[in-house]
Amino acid sequence: MAEFTEVMRQWGRLCNQHWEESNNLCDNCVISDICDTYAWENAENAEAIENAVVAWAKEHPEPVYPTWFEWLKSVGALPMEQTMCHRGLEQPIPADIAKKLGIEPKEG
Repeated sequence: MAEFTEVMRQWGRLCNQHWEESNNLCDNCVISDICDTYAWENAENAEAIENAVVAWAKEHPEPVYPTWFEWLKSVGALPMEQTMCHRGLEQPIPADIAKKLGIEPKEG
C-alpha cells in the first residue's frame, strides 16, 4: 500500500493536469468513474483510486528543473569556473517559477 500523503499529492497532480488539458472537465480522466463524493465509502473504491493514481504517477513523473546555480551559470550570470555556491542556489527551481521564467525541465 502506498503512502497516503503521496497518493493524495499525486492525485492532486493528476487532477490538475487533467483539468488543464481537458478544458476544466473530468471527462475521460482515469479515475472519473470512481472519483466522486462517495468514492471513499468502501475500501474497494479507495484501493481502486490508489492503484489508478499510483499507475498514473509512474507514467507521468514530475518534471525536475535545474538548480538555481545551474541556471544562473547557463545564462552567464555566474562565471563558468565558479564551483562554490550558496545553499539556496543548490535547490531545484520551483515549477511555478521555472514556468514563468520559461525554463524547461531537465532531461531525465
